[in-house]
Amino acid sequence: MMQRRLLGYLSRVLLTVALFLLMMPCLAQAPHDSGQSLPSPLTLAHALTLVSEAHPVLAQARASVDIATADRLTASAQSDMELGIDARLRWVEPSPKAVDQRRQDHFARLYVRQLLFDFGRVQGLLDANDKNVLAQEYLLHYQNHQQRIAVMESFFDVILADMEYAHANETMAIQFIRYDRMRDRHELGQQSEVDVLSTHSDYQLARQVRHRKQLNQRVTRARLAQQLNQPKLLPDKLVKPQLMTYQRVLPDVNQLLARLDEANLLLQALQIQLQSAQDKIKVARLGHYPSLYSEAEVAQYARNSGSSDRWRIGLVMNFPFYTGDRVKAGIHKQQALHDALQAQFREKKRQLEQLLLELTLNLENLSLQREQANASLEYRQLYLDRARALYEQEKTPDLGDAMIKLTYAELVMARVDFEIALTWEKLNVITGKTLVD
Repeated sequence: MMQRRLLGYLSRVLLTVALFLLMMPCLAQAPHDSGQSLPSPLTLAHALTLVSEAHPVLAQARASVDIATADRLTASAQSDMELGIDARLRWVEPSPKAVDQRRQDHFARLYVRQLLFDFGRVQGLLDANDKNVLAQEYLLHYQNHQQRIAVMESFFDVILADMEYAHANETMAIQFIRYDRMRDRHELGQQSEVDVLSTHSDYQLARQVRHRKQLNQRVTRARLAQQLNQPKLLPDKLVKPQLMTYQRVLPDVNQLLARLDEANLLLQALQIQLQSAQDKIKVARLGHYPSLYSEAEVAQYARNSGSSDRWRIGLVMNFPFYTGDRVKAGIHKQQALHDALQAQFREKKRQLEQLLLELTLNLENLSLQREQANASLEYRQLYLDRARALYEQEKTPDLGDAMIKLTYAELVMARVDFEIALTWEKLNVITGKTLVD
């Protein structure tokens, strides 16, 4: 009797496994680019090395650095020596009183001009643009950290999607076996049709959940590929990382808050931009001040006249006595930009302080969640051992519930560990620490 029951159970399991293998998605056969592929299995450490500035988000940040560098070169060029040639081809009808009656009035002139002194306007612009370049580089580094966190989150989502699919697949398999067993009993007159329909409904529900989890596997892989800037290279197998972040000791909140101004890349960038804005205000206020240039030129003329000097050298003073509202408007504009940056800095600092507090409190809560998840996992492992012993003694018909609950406990533990790791990395970015120990 025991052998018949065991053989019947094994045959149903084998039939179910064969059926599900045919239905499983061929993720490894997703369309790839010209033979290229991601490493399989893909580790978290390797995935983080694939983060590059070619990603659109990082490319925008890099472009901002390039624009700031170009602005710096533009400011520097204002004090550069100006060297050029003026030339003219012209024919005239000379005045009867002119000494030189030639009709050709051509000339060519080589000139040099150099700014000597402008009361610090050019240097002020250089200082302002140097600070802006540095600020944009800080923002690029900050965005790079954010992109690495996005890759981590997408990587974890793929692993969780695979675990959720495995749990849903086990659940459907058990429901199918129960439904198949109920049909056999119904044919023998041992169960009613209502019981058969009940188990069939449970099986169809589990089947629908499994299909949804299967689709989520593809969605999460596509999201990870997008974060790696390789949208056509869907990763196949991923290695679940061994995370030890749950063992870290949470620092005091006040100590973390003290690190914001001095270590947070975003706040540092805004502070530097504020200093740059202050420099530009000073430059705008110098709009009424004069400029001193040195000039020299050598010329050749086709006709001789009183102003046809062969060479000239001298100093030129440009003193703006009246500029209308141009200088005043420039000062107001730079002051408004400074005030906007100052408000942005205060608001961003407020947001980061609140986020830091929420992250630290979340870590405390996650620590308790992990203790509960670990206790549940240990219980489910022992529960499966007991259920296996009872099954071997023919006191239970199958191990379905015990296996499903153990898989779910492992899934919960993974979720908590991943959230702890992500929370720590977000905290690291806020406080200016390095990512991924």
